[in-house]
Amino acid sequence: MNENRQAKILEIIKKHKVKTQGELRDWLYKEGFDVTQATISRDIRQLSLVKELSGGDYVYTAHPRAKGAEPGNSAPLYKNSVVSVESAGNMLCIKCPSGMANAACVTIDAYYSDRMVGSIAGDDTIFILCSTQENANAFKAELEKLFNVKNT
Repeated sequence: MNENRQAKILEIIKKHKVKTQGELRDWLYKEGFDVTQATISRDIRQLSLVKELSGGDYVYTAHPRAKGAEPGNSAPLYKNSVVSVESAGNMLCIKCPSGMANAACVTIDAYYSDRMVGSIAGDDTIFILCSTQENANAFKAELEKLFNVKNT
């Protein structure tokens, strides 16, 4: 039953803009699944669902890596979420518009966790620690290409 319900959740969020767990519960009920909020919360966690900006609203979507998407196909939200990328030794400092650093960091973490030791995101800044300065410089160029950013 768990797999059937979770498959239905993925189908629902693909077809409909689901903004809340309550809306997801309502859709599931229409499809014959009578579930509690705790069950929905657990399913969201197990499916690695995230909220993404779509048409002015944040809606549930499958995590980009879980969908098998390529980073170049990420939502425009991510494409416009980085203003600059600077390197300092084996660290990168990524500047974003206010409130966008966490969204950009989720994308970076999902696709590039193998290129970094770790990341920290604030409101408008992301710090990424790489293993070497050479790795940081190569990663910087890759991120600039991904986010269509050129530093002056």
